[in-house]
Amino acid sequence: MSSKRKAKKASSERSAEKGGQVGLDAKTIEELVPILLHSRGNPVISGIIKNLESGEAVSDDDLAALIGVKVNTVRTELNELYANGMVTFEKRKIPNQKWYAYFWKLDMNNINYLIQQRIKKVIEILNKRLQYETSHSFFYCPKDGKRYTFEEALEYGFRCTDCGTQLQAQDNKEIVERLRSEISRLTQLLESISGQRKES
Repeated sequence: MSSKRKAKKASSERSAEKGGQVGLDAKTIEELVPILLHSRGNPVISGIIKNLESGEAVSDDDLAALIGVKVNTVRTELNELYANGMVTFEKRKIPNQKWYAYFWKLDMNNINYLIQQRIKKVIEILNKRLQYETSHSFFYCPKDGKRYTFEEALEYGFRCTDCGTQLQAQDNKEIVERLRSEISRLTQLLESISGQRKES
């Protein structure tokens, strides 16, 4: 089975599992899809997303013209998006010609699913860090900034293991507040995205 067929099968399975159409706003798509691909700042990826946001299928040749790059460059990025389940394609025969063209659309169901999974993972990581911060007391070296839990500081006689400087108690309230704020923001974003799918 070809890589495109495998990706298409996986995409169909995820879409069937989730069901429904998704109503993510254009700004959210533009911001989060490049992050999912670890390609933030890639102008071609951003250009593809922007030109497919309307929901209409666009050929790779037209995308290249709209973005202002070579068609092979667009095809490389489209294949990357396709491999990650973020776009679908339709093969169409060109009238009065012997060849076919590929027309591409954003796969909104999979994009919604992937974004939600990534947000859930980040929230999980942040919650673990929050638990760590709230269940320990901390000390730090005023010279090099190295951080120690109370247990570690006690073991080393409250001296920095690198430079021997006397450790000082650290107030981590600011860290805790930042973590709680980010968890709250991401939780609200997740609820918003989930709500959009339910209403669609």
